[in-house]
Amino acid sequence: MGYYFTLYDDIVFRSRYKDLTLPEECREDFELEKEGEEVNGFVIRPFGEEYYAKFNSYESLLKWISSVIAYDDYAMVFFTGDGGEQLDYRVFATSDIEKAAGTYNIFMVDYEPFIKGMPLDDFINKYIEENYPKK
Repeated sequence: MGYYFTLYDDIVFRSRYKDLTLPEECREDFELEKEGEEVNGFVIRPFGEEYYAKFNSYESLLKWISSVIAYDDYAMVFFTGDGGEQLDYRVFATSDIEKAAGTYNIFMVDYEPFIKGMPLDDFINKYIEENYPKK
C-alpha cells in the first residue's frame, strides 16, 4: 500500500506458548524477543533501527498476537500514521474456534474529544447558542 505507521512503543505480552515465531509476513517489519524472567514473556519491536511498520503487516501482527497471547493477558498496541492519526488497540486472546470463524478479539480504542466535560460537538453547539443567539 505504501502507507506507513510508526509503532509508538514496544508490545509486551505473555504467551500461552513457550516458543513463538512471528508469521512470515511480519518478519520484514518486526522482531520478537523473549522478555525478562517470565517464561512465556515476549516483546515485539520494529525490525532494525527505525520504528516503522507497513500498513498491511500491522493487521497481520495484531491477529497473530491475539492467537498466541495468554488467555488472562492483553496487549496494548499504539501506532501513529504518516498523517498524524493515532491507532490504539487492546488485543485479547482469540480461541481456535473464534479464529476459525474469522473473529479476533482486537479492539480499537475510540477517543472522543471533550471540552469542560462535554463531547466536542455538544460544547460547540452550546457555546454558539449561548454566545451568539439567533435573532
